[in-house]
Amino acid sequence: MNDQRMHVRASMPKTVHVINQMTGEEYAQVVNLSESGMLLAGRGQMAVGDIMQLELVISALNFNAAIGVECVWAEPQKTNMIFGGFRIIDIAEKDLQQLQSLIQQSTAD
Repeated sequence: MNDQRMHVRASMPKTVHVINQMTGEEYAQVVNLSESGMLLAGRGQMAVGDIMQLELVISALNFNAAIGVECVWAEPQKTNMIFGGFRIIDIAEKDLQQLQSLIQQSTAD
């Protein structure tokens, strides 16, 4: 498979909690993250075309960013987990800057 991503993906060194802003409940965990999207793993509903408002939280780093996302693929696993690819469709400038800094720190040698 030919990887055609526009942005570098970063594996997160700390746990990134993903909160559904509509319910206030934890939705998933970030597996990896880029400026344009992320891979999530969770037990909740993930379906292609879902549009959600999420909050990314890393308490240990005092990191908090709100993002609008669209699910572009979802794959249930035998473990009852679901992996989903999400494209970022809305993010405030200050949250984008935080996200870029986090990714840069996570990909630095």
